[in-house]
Amino acid sequence: MSFSSPDHLERVLVECSFLPTLRVARDVAVFQEKFARGFSYSSLGVKNPFLAAQSSTPGYRFESSKVGVTMELFEDSFSFSVTKYPGFDTFQNKVVTILASLTELFAISTFHRVGLRYSNTWIFVPDDGQYRLGDFFAPHLNLDHPDCANPRQFYLDLATALPDGGLNSRSTFRTQKLDASEPGLGGHTECGVYTLDLDAYHQGVIAPIDLHPCLSNLHREIKLGYTRHVKEGTLR
Repeated sequence: MSFSSPDHLERVLVECSFLPTLRVARDVAVFQEKFARGFSYSSLGVKNPFLAAQSSTPGYRFESSKVGVTMELFEDSFSFSVTKYPGFDTFQNKVVTILASLTELFAISTFHRVGLRYSNTWIFVPDDGQYRLGDFFAPHLNLDHPDCANPRQFYLDLATALPDGGLNSRSTFRTQKLDASEPGLGGHTECGVYTLDLDAYHQGVIAPIDLHPCLSNLHREIKLGYTRHVKEGTLR
């Protein structure tokens, strides 16, 4: 089975929820000037479905494809996501720095939920018509079962409890048609798309000073889930 690219990590996201505050609507321009200068801007009626919670409060999206950053700010939550991942330490420090300013600007004393999410996608072509997923992945599915010998599609969503939170592991597989005339495909007319989405979260009151260790703990849980799911030798 041939993988198309090692760049399988599509997005990393942090979302923090807090008590609603009207200061967001009042001072959003200050936030934009400090952290989103040069970013595209749009108003949001409801939250992005990619995020954990939904809200009808006014929202604002700041996005830059150049640096691969998207920020969404609501009266009760903030999210920061990247498509150009710099590594966890750099990502964590950036998030904590922004959240420190956020707490000061909007008078946020505590957070009530902190989530960290990693989304991965692998695209590959089969060998002799077989995908042999079990050679590369260990989804929560018995791939040795005769009915799973050569799967065409599945969706698995596992929610696991953690102390003061949880870990959501979502894995999907599907096939899609290709244009065999495109260069580099070796005449293949179909490819497989495997996704793994890991979302760890802490539920409960979190002081701003505890955000750094909280994110470290969530990252550790996601890393454990990833190494259990993706086998050695696969493009990690």
